[in-house]
Amino acid sequence: MEAFEPLPIPGRLLAEIPEVAEAARQISEAYGINLVDDTVAQDVITRHNLVKDTGGWHDEVGGLLVIGGVVVAAVLGSSMASPPESGQIARVVAACLAVPLGILVWVAGFRQGKTKREALAHFAAYTALLELARDHGTVVPIPAQWSLGRAEVLGERQDDRGLLPMVPVDTYARHPTVRAFAAQLGTRNRIDYFDADAIRTLLTEQKRYWGRAVFRLSTSFCLLLAAVGTLWVSLSLDTEPSLARPGSAATVLLALAGLLFVLSLTTAGLGAVTLRRRARSGVRAQAVGYVAILEFAHECGLPIPVLPSWLDTTERSKKWK
Repeated sequence: MEAFEPLPIPGRLLAEIPEVAEAARQISEAYGINLVDDTVAQDVITRHNLVKDTGGWHDEVGGLLVIGGVVVAAVLGSSMASPPESGQIARVVAACLAVPLGILVWVAGFRQGKTKREALAHFAAYTALLELARDHGTVVPIPAQWSLGRAEVLGERQDDRGLLPMVPVDTYARHPTVRAFAAQLGTRNRIDYFDADAIRTLLTEQKRYWGRAVFRLSTSFCLLLAAVGTLWVSLSLDTEPSLARPGSAATVLLALAGLLFVLSLTTAGLGAVTLRRRARSGVRAQAVGYVAILEFAHECGLPIPVLPSWLDTTERSKKWK
């Protein structure tokens, strides 16, 4: 698919359909873009085509750089002469520089993923307007590869005060069955699922806890890999005479491996504490209830977006039925 593609229909024709104009207004409030403006719509299409096939390699490359840098630096450091030569020091420093480089690759991947998700959300919103116009009798030649489905139109949104609800609370509040189900869960979890501000606070806290836990557990795993690699290098040396000599390369590597193991256990413990705090604060139960409401609403035929990974819970709505 080329980056530039012509618009299937002029925006002025979309704006003439009341239902489409109202949907465009809601999208404008959510994302701050006017999709019935031809210039904006063209930019959305072009941007999506440019970024849709990018990324997907940053985690692997970043991990290889971090782990490889630690292991290579340990190997080179263990074989350094005494006193070390300038070339040996330069190689160890170069290997150590791979660690911050890997972190930079991770950061770049995160930023690229955020841009990609935003472009997909805008593009999905535009295709939803086209499908809505087609449902109301307008002939719209939508390319087959554009059919993303309306479930992805809203999803994760935020403003200057934090995250917004996945869908407006009126979406499920107007449905009698879903409303009764939401009221029952709200009473049980001590939260008003019809209060947009309460949902905003819940989602913000859920994402904050999730982000901290994932970061700490991922860091713990990387530290564990580095510890295992360092331990393997230290044991592969001729340790019999060297271990008896304090300050030897094998002794230093064993101490470094022990330190990395301790740091790995510490960060894993902090991740577990984060998850425990989320459970004790009631955020976890409230988030599970919110997901259950959205899933039940989807089963009742209401338009519900695809949930972001940080809202996906281990417990599903079947537990609550």
